[in-house]
Amino acid sequence: MPRGIVVDREEVAYQAFNRIDKTLEKLIEFQERIGGNNSRYKEPLKITLVRRNILNLVPLSDRLLNHLEVMIAAIKITGWAFEKAGPEVKNKRAAALIAICRTPGAFAAASLELRNDIDLARFAFFGELTNTDLYQIEALGFSPDKNQKSWLCSPSKNTGLSLQHVGDQVIANKPFVIQAVQKNPLDVMYAGQLSKDNDADKKVARTAVQGSGYALRFLPEFQDDLDVVIDAVTAAAKAARENGDDRAIEFVSTRLQKHSQVLAIIDSGRKNGS
Repeated sequence: MPRGIVVDREEVAYQAFNRIDKTLEKLIEFQERIGGNNSRYKEPLKITLVRRNILNLVPLSDRLLNHLEVMIAAIKITGWAFEKAGPEVKNKRAAALIAICRTPGAFAAASLELRNDIDLARFAFFGELTNTDLYQIEALGFSPDKNQKSWLCSPSKNTGLSLQHVGDQVIANKPFVIQAVQKNPLDVMYAGQLSKDNDADKKVARTAVQGSGYALRFLPEFQDDLDVVIDAVTAAAKAARENGDDRAIEFVSTRLQKHSQVLAIIDSGRKNGS
């Protein structure tokens, strides 16, 4: 599009997105032919830049940024288009589903209402789809396939998401939080206020420190809890053996730093790490 031009006609936007989509498909097919199964040819930088800048290539008016069908046409090419969508589209579940399907990190741009949707959050964070959402995605022309062609759903393990991107209702779902901190233990810093008197909260804390003893830094309520501290220093001892990192120890309460079982684990890690 010429610089300074803003698209405000639906048919012009559809035509532009269709041309971009067809061009990207041809480029990807060419890269696959010359690259074979080498993954570095799956999404070359030039193609990624086109995806990330699609709404700079086709600048839309505010009206079209809030036009569901037009924005879905853009989001089908790249979930990043969802970030620049208008607030009405960011609150549409169908648009969010497609955006997450293409780019899981796009979940962070959804409205607060949708970021409180546990099914959408599970899809974005873990690639888990309900049958209802799967049928809707397939009806919109997508399939849950790892193929990188522009119109296919491309689940990813590297979403760039953390618990800071979900709403309070999802944070209250402890099985979700536990699964999230299993994936990224330091995400526990966004898990809300945890109580040492709540069994589910304690499970979140133990899951986090078992993955990384350093997570104890973000769990002040549990720095004097023997079970959590033992898990933390055990993980820290393992880290010390592997790379000399036992930072979790400095977050243990003064009382438990003198506990015989805790001291034994700390000493073991330091001796084996030296």
